[in-house]
Amino acid sequence: MAKIFSKREKPKAYSISSQKITSKANAAPKAIEMPPPKKENPEQKSVESPKNGSNDFDQLKGTISKYFSMLPFIRKKELAGIIIDPDNAIQNEIKTTSVITGYKDYVVPTLFIAIPLIILYSLFISVFSLGSGLPMAAIICVGGIVAVPVIILISQFLGTLALFIFSKLLGGKGSFGKMMGIYGSIAGAIVLINLPFTLLSFIPCIGYLFQFVGMAISVYQLYLIYKLNVHLHGLSTKNAILAIALPCIALVLLLVGLILALFGSAFLSILAAARPN
Repeated sequence: MAKIFSKREKPKAYSISSQKITSKANAAPKAIEMPPPKKENPEQKSVESPKNGSNDFDQLKGTISKYFSMLPFIRKKELAGIIIDPDNAIQNEIKTTSVITGYKDYVVPTLFIAIPLIILYSLFISVFSLGSGLPMAAIICVGGIVAVPVIILISQFLGTLALFIFSKLLGGKGSFGKMMGIYGSIAGAIVLINLPFTLLSFIPCIGYLFQFVGMAISVYQLYLIYKLNVHLHGLSTKNAILAIALPCIALVLLLVGLILALFGSAFLSILAAARPN
């Protein structure tokens, strides 16, 4: 039995060499490697800046929508859409608008401005005439309010007619009724945007600053009419711009001709009066 046990192999002891232990002990702990700093990507900056700009523009659009929503007797959503999203708004108006709709969109905002001014002017006449001009003030007040819708209708018709003629000459495909309706809606939306600045322009000393703001906003109307020419008449960019520029040039030439004719007739009358008998 002793021989049998002696022949069996003894289990090897699990030993760790001292060299390995000392090497591990002497080895310096590895430093924790920090991730390299991210390099600023100029393209990322260029992407972020439009986001900020778009946020500002979204806030501006929201302010305009809230402003239109506070005004009574108008198509709030449609007129606000013409200002903040002209492409979609004009395309929708082409499907749904009419001459009467555009006329209402134009005349109601104009009355917002005209009625207070006419009333103030009538009160001014009655006060400074010490009551003797009260009947005249009443006539001016009523007559002015009645005259505004007529003036707006004539203005809407003549403005549309001038633009329509040149649009057709340049290959436009839209109808006169659609253009007159949308032209009135565009004009009404611009009048509403100009409404606060028009009223503030009567403030002494600083009112002229608001007049410049109103003039800048009025220029935006030309851009909206350009969009109208593109979507309604299917004109190219060049022809759509020409359809706006040519009527303006023709109007300027007409006014210059009238002024020269008036001055010429006045000059001839002066020469005739100075000629000896």
